[in-house]
Amino acid sequence: SIIKYNNKQHPFKYYYVSLSALKKHSLIKMVTTKNSSSSVYGPSRQVRMPGRKRGPPPSQGRATCPVISHPRAHDPLAAGYRQRAPTSSACPVIIGRGSRSIPKPAVKNATPRIADKFPREGSHSPSFHKHELSDSTGSHLRTIVRDGSKIFQHTRQPVRGNGRSDKMDKRAQIELSGMISEANSSIDLLKLFADNEAIVNKIHLSNLWNKLGRRRDASNPRFALGITQMIQRTTDLIETCGPRELANIAHGAAKARLDLGETGRFLKAIGIATVSRGLHGFKPQELVNIVWAFATAGVNDDKLFAAVSDEALKQQLHGFKPQELTNMVWSFEKAGARNKKLYIAVANEAVKQKLYGFKPQELSNIVWAFARAGVRACKLYTAVANEIMKQGLHCFNSQDLANTVWAFATACVHNKELFVAVAEEAVRQNLRGFKPQELANMVWAFATAGVRVDKLYMAVANEVVRQRLHGFIPQNISNM
Repeated sequence: SIIKYNNKQHPFKYYYVSLSALKKHSLIKMVTTKNSSSSVYGPSRQVRMPGRKRGPPPSQGRATCPVISHPRAHDPLAAGYRQRAPTSSACPVIIGRGSRSIPKPAVKNATPRIADKFPREGSHSPSFHKHELSDSTGSHLRTIVRDGSKIFQHTRQPVRGNGRSDKMDKRAQIELSGMISEANSSIDLLKLFADNEAIVNKIHLSNLWNKLGRRRDASNPRFALGITQMIQRTTDLIETCGPRELANIAHGAAKARLDLGETGRFLKAIGIATVSRGLHGFKPQELVNIVWAFATAGVNDDKLFAAVSDEALKQQLHGFKPQELTNMVWSFEKAGARNKKLYIAVANEAVKQKLYGFKPQELSNIVWAFARAGVRACKLYTAVANEIMKQGLHCFNSQDLANTVWAFATACVHNKELFVAVAEEAVRQNLRGFKPQELANMVWAFATAGVRVDKLYMAVANEVVRQRLHGFIPQNISNM
């Protein structure tokens, strides 16, 4: 251990220091301990304080104090906090800052809890018995997932403390947000939630669901119990969530591809909370993410879709980006909640933007949605055809190519130049990656539009024979 004065390190020894000098430099605070009989006094030596001449030893009338251990070892809010050694009553202790060390968990292989690093007043030491772990907040944990390691879950809320404890809670919540951002797997995310459920708030839940949706493995049966507890916690806090949290939670839950019944009940609760609070203050991305989540999960909520449509029209689609415009009409069509006024507004906004920034998937999806809804928007189809010819088809995949020609043929917009270009690109790709439905939709669209490209027909025929009609349903065969 060392003591620093003016960035100079002094070797570890015990000193007598003038109490007034320490107060002057803001280096001490008074600490009272129960064990007043213990002594930490050792060999004494006068310390030369900065800017002061060496003087005689402290007189009998001057207060003195021992300098003990490391000056940064006694601040529970600073990093590197260690248990304080017993000191005599009303003994001044030098304090400071340092690096925090995480206390060891009470159970072997248990995940360290953030609550352990921010103890509350009146807390007790962690103890473990009968498969239960009591943490410093007074809440109990039980194992909910076993995958080579234990995951614990709080069974009751921690006792609220005074203002100091609330401040510690905020610091713990900030640290938990950072740990969620650094988690790299679903098991890590569920561990963080289970170990710190008592301090999890709406922002943590938003980040947890967002990251779980990206992992795409949350539907694994071994995570079922942990996901159920997380859904319950989210439902309890759903009324406190704002637009961003609601959108992120719904979007993440839909991408996680959970059980349909479980996801349906969860999303309906989100829909009720969203409609009840109103959509004022929702940004374009948040509006789109909510309806996209419901459409992807196959959950119908007419009130929610009507409210989103009214809010989007109220905002006049200002600030909607190409992906948001496309996902809006795609979601409404996928969910069967068609709104002609919204479709026309989206078409006008896309033409107004001159389709600047639209990617191949967005171009094909927007015309697919309009064709399936039966909404005629000739200016939009013309603009899409021109943009496709301008960008080229080298970035279009099999689904984009098939959906584009299917949409134009269904809407009776026959653009021969576009059809010929699509046929040439499909032949150039040797129909790699084309699924049975895409092959069937491709030749059906060309036949409906009256565009004959023999190379394409021969390539499709050879691919069907090569696949031996594997995966083809009767409708695909009849369409060809």
